[in-house]
Amino acid sequence: MFQLLDVPKFAYPSLSELDPIQTANNILDRLHGKSFMSYSRPLGLMPKIVRGEITSADIPSMFTSNKEEWKNVNQREVAKSLYDSFGGKGAWYPVSSKEIQVFEGLWFRPSVKGVWFDGKAPFMVAINPRKRQPLVQEHLAFLARGMHELYGIDDPNDPVPLILDLSVEGKSDIRSARKTIIREWQMFSLHEFEEIMRAFLEALRVAGIDAIPRELKDVTDIFRRPRS
Repeated sequence: MFQLLDVPKFAYPSLSELDPIQTANNILDRLHGKSFMSYSRPLGLMPKIVRGEITSADIPSMFTSNKEEWKNVNQREVAKSLYDSFGGKGAWYPVSSKEIQVFEGLWFRPSVKGVWFDGKAPFMVAINPRKRQPLVQEHLAFLARGMHELYGIDDPNDPVPLILDLSVEGKSDIRSARKTIIREWQMFSLHEFEEIMRAFLEALRVAGIDAIPRELKDVTDIFRRPRS
């Protein structure tokens, strides 16, 4: 299971210079790691957080079920950051979290978590809950183009990409919530986005997902195409 956020995560040596062979090796190394961290629970609280039904005082007792305490701590940190950023503010309209089967054996999870209306304008929201994966400008430009192409252009309200990065910065061990609103002129071009996605899909093919064709055209349409 992948999502757009995984492209800058695994891209090597960098997102804009993604090499399929080196990236495939990076994917295999990372996927063979242990102690997978899931943030689905705190992210799933967004509707209640925005409606003000959850306060910061509620959060510590909500995340205690993991046997590994570091996972509970990270989930609490993310939930607290979401509360600080959106708690009781505006209105939240969830987006389907249903995965898309792109090819046999390859599923992608939508990166847009919902549309947030702050009282003035609608924003489609993507959230990076990963503590050790800070997003730099090229990552934001890439993600915003993907959000726009795969979700925004089909929404008649024309929401603007808003990316909330909850990672640490520099040598700090403390998360900092950074909201970035990205206009279309700040995004990667569609051509740049498609070239990166084409290279990433090639990396996944090299890593063992054999159903991915060697040559792909209209990469964006693969992810945009309605599926049952």
